[in-house]
Amino acid sequence: MRMWTILILLASACVSSLGDNFTDNPFPVGENLIYRIHWGMIPIGETKITSEWIEEAGRKLIRIRLRTRTNKWMDKIHKIDDDVVSVVEPGMLLPVRSIELVHDKDRQAKETTVFDHASRIAHWQSSLDGKTSNYVIDADTRDIVSFLYFMRTRTFKPGEQALVTVAAFQTLHQIRLHAEKIEKVGLANYGKISCLRIRPEAVNAGLFARKAPQRAWVSEDPRHLIVRIDAKVAVGTVHVTLYEVGGPGVDFWVKGK
Repeated sequence: MRMWTILILLASACVSSLGDNFTDNPFPVGENLIYRIHWGMIPIGETKITSEWIEEAGRKLIRIRLRTRTNKWMDKIHKIDDDVVSVVEPGMLLPVRSIELVHDKDRQAKETTVFDHASRIAHWQSSLDGKTSNYVIDADTRDIVSFLYFMRTRTFKPGEQALVTVAAFQTLHQIRLHAEKIEKVGLANYGKISCLRIRPEAVNAGLFARKAPQRAWVSEDPRHLIVRIDAKVAVGTVHVTLYEVGGPGVDFWVKGK
């Protein structure tokens, strides 16, 4: 199981402004998120998600990086070392390109996908074996990482559903999100946080469907951060829980620890 794929199915609600960085984007650029990963009660690794402004060919873009590593104990069982980068346009957060570097026990990869939204084509290339492929996308198709952040702009209430499409593994995948109910989730550094519980449902079968989490909890405050994800694995359940929020902002996430 590749841990970074656990983070793709996020729920969200409408995001309001938390300062200048929120004016054109549903999150403050420079935000740093740390998630702790447990297999049952056993700590097995950590995911870090960062964002920053970059400039390419005179364009101001956002680079989002998602890095997942297992700890030394888990490395002996199933090592995971994933580094996924998505370069996106501000505002609508459409991906310009995504880069995936994987050094796992069962997979090695260095892959780049360039998104041509005007032509509705994604160009994929592997740097390890030179393979290339093109596949058709929708006008608003997003990769896994840009989808993660774009979903923070959406509005959900208990009882509602949403059908979304994500580009992954050189094809498109549909996921139906079921907004279930409001619950409190306890976080080590923040106490109990009021969250909307989401149940993702993979519409099409295959590898992506088998990796779908059981539940995701998203905070009700203006940041609408995913605070916890539960996912079934071959043996037991993996829990991904928000541990620390850093970067800009004046809210309790960065001031109240």
